[in-house]
Amino acid sequence: MTIADAGILASVVIIAVVVVDWRRGVTGIGKARLTKERSPDKFWYALVLYINMAIFLFYASGQLMADEAPVEAEAQREMTKA
Repeated sequence: MTIADAGILASVVIIAVVVVDWRRGVTGIGKARLTKERSPDKFWYALVLYINMAIFLFYASGQLMADEAPVEAEAQREMTKA
C-alpha cells in the first residue's frame, strides 16, 4: 500500500464520518461537540471542512500517483535491459 492508496482510503473514511455526523446531527470533535440545535452554523461549517479535507486528500493522492508512474516505468525498463 502506497501513500497515495492511504490518501484515497482516508478520503473515503472522512466522507463516511461526514455522513454519520450529518445523520446523527452531532459532530465528534472532542470537547467542541457541535449540534444542529445549539450551533447550526458551526455544525455545517465543520461538515464542509470535513468534505474539503476529503477532496484535498483525493486530489493529493492523484498527484502522488501521477508522480509515481514515471518512476515505475523507468524501473521496468531497467529490469528488461538487464
